[in-house]
Amino acid sequence: MSSTDTYADLVRRVEDLENARKPTLRSGRGNVWGDNFGLADALDMPRCYVAQAGTQSMANGADVVQFATISRDTDGMFSTILPTRVTIRTQGIYDVKMNVHFTAGGGGNHRQAWVRKNGGTGRFAWDQRPVNAVLGVVIGSDSITMNAGDYLEIVTEHDNGGALALAPVAGENNGAELNVTFLSTI
Repeated sequence: MSSTDTYADLVRRVEDLENARKPTLRSGRGNVWGDNFGLADALDMPRCYVAQAGTQSMANGADVVQFATISRDTDGMFSTILPTRVTIRTQGIYDVKMNVHFTAGGGGNHRQAWVRKNGGTGRFAWDQRPVNAVLGVVIGSDSITMNAGDYLEIVTEHDNGGALALAPVAGENNGAELNVTFLSTI
C-alpha cells in the first residue's frame, strides 16, 4: 500500500485477499443453493454422503451400520474395503448428520443411534426414540473436530430381544445415511 493508492485500489486488494482465503465456485454446477449438496459441493469442500441400501439386520444391543451406496465423495473418504467407515482425509471441523430407519414395532423400550469417532465410546449426533409401532426413525447432527486419518461410524442400539432390521421408510431409499461435510480448518 502506498500513499498514491486510490480507494478503489484498496478495495480491490481487500477483495483479492478475502477471495484468496475462500474456496472458489466451480463453474457449470447448476444452482448452488437448490440441489441436495448446496454450497459445500459448489465450493469444492470435502464432503461424503453414504447410505446403507436395502435392508440390514442389526443385532440386539449395539451394532455398526455397513454402507453400500455412495451418493457423493469429493475427498475419497469412503472405501468398500472398510464399509462401516467414513475416513477423513482433510483435517478440519466437520458437520456430521446421520439418520437411521428401524423397522416399525418389535419389543423392547428404545431405538437409538449415534456417530462414533475412531471406534471410541464417545457419542456424537446421538438420538434415542421410544419404541413406536409405526416409525423408528432416529436422527442426529453434530460438529466434530477431525484429523486426517480419523474415521466415523454409525452405531445402532436397541433392546428388541433379537435382530431388528434397518430398512427404508415410505418415500426414502435408504435404511441409514451418513453425511459428512467440511466446515472449516482447525
